[in-house]
Amino acid sequence: MNPLSLALAGIIAYLLGSIPFGVIFGHAFKGVDVRSGGSKHMGALNTWRMVGFLPAVLVGFGDMAKALAAIKIAQALDPTGWAVPVAGAMAIVGHCWPIYVGFRGGVGIASGIAMIFYLAPLAALVMVAIWGVWVAILRHFPRSQAAIALTAPFVLWAFKSPPQLLLLGILTGGVIFVRHIPELQRETFTRGLK
Repeated sequence: MNPLSLALAGIIAYLLGSIPFGVIFGHAFKGVDVRSGGSKHMGALNTWRMVGFLPAVLVGFGDMAKALAAIKIAQALDPTGWAVPVAGAMAIVGHCWPIYVGFRGGVGIASGIAMIFYLAPLAALVMVAIWGVWVAILRHFPRSQAAIALTAPFVLWAFKSPPQLLLLGILTGGVIFVRHIPELQRETFTRGLK
């Protein structure tokens, strides 16, 4: 485990994660910043709301591809695998707080899902099923996203994942949960006003 490789993997991953596909395709298809309406995020779901289905698909693929690129680069830089959780977390940080567009990004779900499917496909399928259960119980999309972010490390642990992958789940899940805190706080405040 080379500290320089870890740092380099983290920096590259952050810069890749910061690529704002939602903003790019929003401007390309309709000349709008997708963060100006809907959930005010730059992910595929809000792109669908603001711009349409085709650009949303492109955004989804782009967000997944940049996360996978970060993981592949980390694997090449560090054969021990410890750069993978660093790169994974930093790619999500980049997506949530992108340097190129004023640190206002998405919530990291598509990028996180892509990484887990690539590294642990069976665990990822179980997470998707559990996410569906959270949606049914909570009946609220952001809360279910926050819940699955906290649940993911336990699923990886149940599958006896290697420590590098378990750390990836902890770090990326933590980042995604933290990114949801302001939205959960706004919802609580709004309910208090009613």
